[in-house]
Amino acid sequence: MRFLFIDSVPLTFGGGYEAFLLDLGKEARGRGHTVTVATPTPTIARAVGRMAGLTVEARLSTDDIHMRQGNAELVTGGLLTLGRVLRKADVVYMKNEPHELLATMCLAQKDVPVVVGFHSAVSGRPGRTGKIRRGAYNSRPYRALLRRAGAFHTLQPAQTEWLVER
Repeated sequence: MRFLFIDSVPLTFGGGYEAFLLDLGKEARGRGHTVTVATPTPTIARAVGRMAGLTVEARLSTDDIHMRQGNAELVTGGLLTLGRVLRKADVVYMKNEPHELLATMCLAQKDVPVVVGFHSAVSGRPGRTGKIRRGAYNSRPYRALLRRAGAFHTLQPAQTEWLVER
């Protein structure tokens, strides 16, 4: 089985989501599955990060991914690259970020299960960008995208309750 993990910010050292992806990828590789981690080019990530109020500084190299995930493939590119990689995936795991969900659901094959991991707080962050994110998470288009997901992975009971309510 071919697993694809998606992260819209280049994988960083010490990040909670990134550490989770590396651990999950290592376990999948240990069970004989092929693992690909897709992340945008640093230039794209910086632009997306600015819009989300994030600063993108460093990312893991291909060597780091090979070392930490047991030779998992790291693919860096834009939407065209993501579309190409999605066509080869049997299962896709991604964070619940609205832009990641939109890109994945538009580019993924209809029969490929997409697992949405709720690693980002649906209540958003404080301030202006938090208000924008809250609005996106509670919008009808976002809920429509979530309905197309094959499964969910929540980290907190509040996230599960939020999903059930919507």
